Amino acid sequence: EPASTSTDKSGLVLLGLRWRKPEKEKKFFELAQKVGIHFTLLVDWLKQNLHSTECFSGMPSLSWDIYGNVDDDDFLHHLTQTKVSTGGGKRSVSLAEMNEQDLSDMTDDEHAAFERTQIQIYVGRWTNGGKKRGPKNDTCEGVGKQPKL
Repeated sequence: EPASTSTDKSGLVLLGLRWRKPEKEKKFFELAQKVGIHFTLLVDWLKQNLHSTECFSGMPSLSWDIYGNVDDDDFLHHLTQTKVSTGGGKRSVSLAEMNEQDLSDMTDDEHAAFERTQIQIYVGRWTNGGKKRGPKNDTCEGVGKQPKL
């Protein structure tokens, strides 16, 4: 049976997300939680399980339920304190004050750095009755033992 239709709830789901309309995109996470899939930022999962996070530099560290919530202090802090360069390093702006001109003035490297501030990768796991799985059950143990398709 293909893994994508398997009813075995011991696997991982990796989800890359480029936030565009947080209020709409968050509905996915809310529905996933209702059916028992809990999403954690991959960077947090790696810290806990593999102790490696260097490749995620510049990505937001906010959970999906906080990202895009303009009433949340952590999200507002992210918008006002995350700075990106534009115009070949001539200007540094926060995400909150960035405008279309700043985007058009960015070099390729500046644009790539800006995009990283909008991208997150999550790990989704089935939960037990809507509760988080304990760290003992939240590892890659047994990954190599998956049935061949």
